[in-house]
Amino acid sequence: MNGIATGHQRVALDEKNRVRIPSKFSDVLGTVVYIAPSIGGRLNVMSEEMFIKKHNFLFDAPLYDRKKTDSKSALLAMTVKQRVDAQGRIALDDAVMKKFNIKREVEFVGMFDYLELWPTDRYDEREELLDADRIGSLLEELSAAVGE
Repeated sequence: MNGIATGHQRVALDEKNRVRIPSKFSDVLGTVVYIAPSIGGRLNVMSEEMFIKKHNFLFDAPLYDRKKTDSKSALLAMTVKQRVDAQGRIALDDAVMKKFNIKREVEFVGMFDYLELWPTDRYDEREELLDADRIGSLLEELSAAVGE
């Protein structure tokens, strides 16, 4: 996998709850992806390599640490491994669709090395709040957090 995923794109689900990954994002993912819960009512779509990299801290979580074990269980119970089909589609699991209130469309957002998958109502709500000044403030906060 190479490339950098940026931008966003709204995509409709078909009658079998499959969604086509926009071609501008396909270089980042490869042929096997993990669809995993994230924060703020969205999902992450990652290559296997990226899923392991981003969640490596959970691999060594102590067996009897309740908080870490509960977090690991919540994440992995709702994570679905999918093979991208020949048409570039992935199927969304019924339980995931229900839990995340996904209807007939989703919004993909490029996040450098993985994608976010948003229910359209949540994405639209967030976008209404992000005017140019708010985006600037978020960038300032991010810059301060990483020490730039």
